[in-house]
Amino acid sequence: MEEKNLHGMPTAKHKLKSLWHNGVYVPPHDYKGLSIKINGQRVKLGPKTEQMALAFARKLQSASPPDKVFYRNFMQDFLQQLRQENPQLDFLEKFFEEHLKGLEADDFDPLTVARSEIDFSEILDYLEREKLKKENMSKQEKKRLAHERKKRREEMKKKYGYAIVNGKKVEIANWTVEPSCIFMGRGDHPRRGRWKEGPKEEDIILNLSPDAPRPEGNWKEIVWEPDKMYVAKWRDKLTGKMKYVWFSDSTFLKQRRDKEKYDKAAKLGKIIPKIEAHIMKNLDAKDEERRKIATVCWLIFALNMR
Repeated sequence: MEEKNLHGMPTAKHKLKSLWHNGVYVPPHDYKGLSIKINGQRVKLGPKTEQMALAFARKLQSASPPDKVFYRNFMQDFLQQLRQENPQLDFLEKFFEEHLKGLEADDFDPLTVARSEIDFSEILDYLEREKLKKENMSKQEKKRLAHERKKRREEMKKKYGYAIVNGKKVEIANWTVEPSCIFMGRGDHPRRGRWKEGPKEEDIILNLSPDAPRPEGNWKEIVWEPDKMYVAKWRDKLTGKMKYVWFSDSTFLKQRRDKEKYDKAAKLGKIIPKIEAHIMKNLDAKDEERRKIATVCWLIFALNMR
């Protein structure tokens, strides 16, 4: 007889029988057709470079404007994409090489360079107009727009925020994928300023059972991995790491896995003295590999590393 939990669902020892959902929500960029000027020449931005320019302009206006590393990293990605979008503009090739070469100088000022050779004034003016527009809104208008946003989000959540697992409705945690943005990092991260492109539908792999209806969209692949508790996954284009969409922590699936984890910890706690004795014994082992492993384990215990 199949083992079940209090919710009447199979335990983690058993694979999922079915998984239905509508994919994940990929927020589109609202393209505005903005432009920049490079050495006085107007260059119209495409959807991707416009998104990059808007993010960079917001950084320029922030309390922590870009430093040299941030500016250099961003411009390498931005100008490369700008060249790809405008192969007919011959001057971009020369500018790309000369501008990046100039960034290697120790005395270059990113804020001065950003406002002289590359003119973001149209982008900055747009952001300023949007800011004033919001500030001048009446309370009624702000309330109406907030209500509309809430309504749209509820509609999106109704479509993408839930899955059917073995016939039961469960909530999905991060059903909206991360939008493209500038990578900030922590502290003096060497990648700060790089463009972190969010996934498109064609980058995303969906986990669906064979009996599930296929969601509309140009998905990269639809697979069935019943022993893995994810809804969708894709590879981060900047870090190369896999990103996942999981079920909500409030679902029986996460609660069940947490319980199993705590049960394992409880069992481990009963044999800690034996483990410590084994580690101490192998610190003086003749085999070098065993000594290395024992040393690392001793450090983990001694420093309470998690």
